[in-house]
Amino acid sequence: MINTQWTAREMADALAPTASEADRAKAMRRIQHWTTEELVDPISYRHSGRGTVRRYSPASLLEAALLWEMAERNMSIEQMRLAQVVMRFSRETPDPFDAALSGSRRVLVLINLSYKPDQRLAILDPAEPTMPADWTVGLWIDLNAAFARLRPHFGG
Repeated sequence: MINTQWTAREMADALAPTASEADRAKAMRRIQHWTTEELVDPISYRHSGRGTVRRYSPASLLEAALLWEMAERNMSIEQMRLAQVVMRFSRETPDPFDAALSGSRRVLVLINLSYKPDQRLAILDPAEPTMPADWTVGLWIDLNAAFARLRPHFGG
């Protein structure tokens, strides 16, 4: 059965590259930070005891996996925010994310790290595997690799 809501702890367990306590703690800190920065939005809050239990959608888990890849490449929160504007997971354009999650085809994201106001911030699933000539610095992220460890949680 596929989770329809995730706690921050469940997301951290799914995102951590290993089952080590250090990786799980790192993932938890990142989720808390991304929530504070409004990069990942909880769908509900439940107050019980000392803390607040936040619940996240499956799309938030996928967004967090992409943010993890950006953080591993030392992208700043502002760079993540700019790139995320283009790649927000939405019901209008789920196909590239579904394909990457299922592993049915390779899906890449190209992020413009030399962003200028007249340029695109990011390209999801580009037709050509080349960087636009007017971008001086770009970062490729393979969504298939980013989502690989999440597949069991989505029935894959």
